[in-house]
Amino acid sequence: ICDLNHSNICTSVLLIVCRFCSYLRIKPNKETLMNVEIFVKSAEVADIVFIVDESGNMGPENFQLVRDFLQNTISGLDVGRDKVRIAIVHYSDVPRADVYLNTFDDKSEILQYIKTLSYGRGKTNTGAALKFAKDQVFTKARGSRSDEQVQQIAVVVTDGKSSDDFSGPAAELRRSGVKVFALGIKNVNVDDLKKISSFPPRKYVFNVERILKMTCSCFRKLSLFKKVLNNYSELCQCPVCDIDRTKSLSLISGCKFTAEADIYFLVDESGSITYADFDDMKAFILEFLHMFQIGPEQVRIGVVKFADKATIVFRLNTYDSKPALEKAVKDLFQEGGGTRTDLGLEAMIPLFKQAEQTRKEKVRELLIVITDGKSEPGGTPVKIPAEQLRKQNVTIYAVGVKNADMAELEDMSGSPKRTFYVKNYDALKLIKTKILKEICSFEGNDLLADVVFLIDGADAVDPADFEQMKELIGLAVEKLPIRENRVRLAVIQYSTNTKVEFALNSFYDKDKLQKEIVSIKQLKGKTYTGKALTEVSQAFEESNGGRTSVLQFLVVVTDSLSKDDVALPAKALREKNINIFAVGLEHASRSELFSISGSYERTYLENLEDFASIQALGSEVIFKICNTGNFLLSCLLNVLLVWRHRPNSFSYFYPFPLFLIVTLSL
Repeated sequence: ICDLNHSNICTSVLLIVCRFCSYLRIKPNKETLMNVEIFVKSAEVADIVFIVDESGNMGPENFQLVRDFLQNTISGLDVGRDKVRIAIVHYSDVPRADVYLNTFDDKSEILQYIKTLSYGRGKTNTGAALKFAKDQVFTKARGSRSDEQVQQIAVVVTDGKSSDDFSGPAAELRRSGVKVFALGIKNVNVDDLKKISSFPPRKYVFNVERILKMTCSCFRKLSLFKKVLNNYSELCQCPVCDIDRTKSLSLISGCKFTAEADIYFLVDESGSITYADFDDMKAFILEFLHMFQIGPEQVRIGVVKFADKATIVFRLNTYDSKPALEKAVKDLFQEGGGTRTDLGLEAMIPLFKQAEQTRKEKVRELLIVITDGKSEPGGTPVKIPAEQLRKQNVTIYAVGVKNADMAELEDMSGSPKRTFYVKNYDALKLIKTKILKEICSFEGNDLLADVVFLIDGADAVDPADFEQMKELIGLAVEKLPIRENRVRLAVIQYSTNTKVEFALNSFYDKDKLQKEIVSIKQLKGKTYTGKALTEVSQAFEESNGGRTSVLQFLVVVTDSLSKDDVALPAKALREKNINIFAVGLEHASRSELFSISGSYERTYLENLEDFASIQALGSEVIFKICNTGNFLLSCLLNVLLVWRHRPNSFSYFYPFPLFLIVTLSL
């Protein structure tokens, strides 16, 4: 949460980005910043521990890079006893710390200490360093304020492959509540960075080597920093959120529109899973419980374990209240054994048949399988019982961890979009939203909305990309409750001029809409997105089927740079309470997209390689459309975003702390 009175700390964060860019000689343009993510819990306080590799692999040049990174990053932070606390752990053969979280309150002392750092010799024992940080640094005695709910952050900077096991210590550090960023120097193994970092890696992993050849000198002088910041300008094309001071947004967790469902969890309890991993699976199930309304006529949940055999822990009708379910899940214990996934799936067939008999009406039936390995040979192929379950209209979601076999996971789920994989069990709870987006029903919700698609048909748009835009609209028609008194949909195409393909009051029938979408021909011409944004306002007028009494959405889809300004017309639309999503394909500009949407959460820059990726993007956008407004919210992240208006105050919303993390994989 970034209070509007804390402009100084928000400004400091902006300085970090470009200082970091400057010393790395990175140009953070749309290519490098398209996947930059910001981690935030508090704009005022944090405990940050830098875990720095000083082994013989580092070398003087790379270690100077690390030293500069520490200097430039810490220089931009608001360091103090009641603000940001800093600790530094060095490691090679053995980890050590001269600076703990309560060693220095003065930033200048920390910066002076950094100047004395030097790399040494020895092995790269990253695992030992991570354990040391958890046991010896993130402690109350050493200045940690975790018991005060202050965010705990570790930044691991390494340049070589670890000489010891680090997966376990990294998981333990994350389980303790520490968010872990992994910064790789030189030829560090990206997979190793992912095993160290928090999930998802696109937010917490940064590999310098992918962007070192780019250059940036735009903010090497502090005077220029100040000039730009004073003018509230854009930093190296890195967009900054301006806050709409008239709005506050409160997002509530829950899957309220999936009012009725039967959900079984089928969990692997084989001997390859540690007790800590099994606890993470239990935490994952508990996260789901909190997202649904539990009851005999609402959502029912059951759990089955499998190893050498399948064990029914509790059935769908065993518990009819959330507290009772929570206790039953917490009491789950692991027995160990082999990995007979096939037996687990076979056990589910009669259980779902019994479930139907205990319901007055047919409801959605869902099975979530969690496993960390391939089913043992000699048994029935998992595809056979999985197909039988699908014939019973059971939807299967397969979640693989560590050594799970991707092909087998897809055999179970029957679809890539219902197949999920994470490297560590502690990351399970962080993918719940992805699964919930698939589980939650859109058609059954109470959405009343006008949705207008504004699509780029200029010469710069590849014909294949234009077809993908049409497929995206078709997916929206398929998913949304299209009716005259529910959701209305319109499509406007633009290039040099705009063309209304059909208005909000043209069609209320899904089949007719789909036929119209297929028949749309690309306009060709130049890209005038700003002009189109100005003219699209008319699409929401009552004469064209618009309804001021319902939520109104504009989805802009483009694949090229606009030849005119987009910021002012987009802002005018937002001031009319039109919610804008900006979707860019391969050649669009992230900065321009952000200027259109006004929100990182509604900005997408995608390379849609196949229909699966179109479906994923479409589901994401539709999910957010369905979860906007005061009719709140079905499947949603456990997030609370609040910004407060203070008279005569204005600030950019730029959460603290910020680390520049470039996506390694989309």
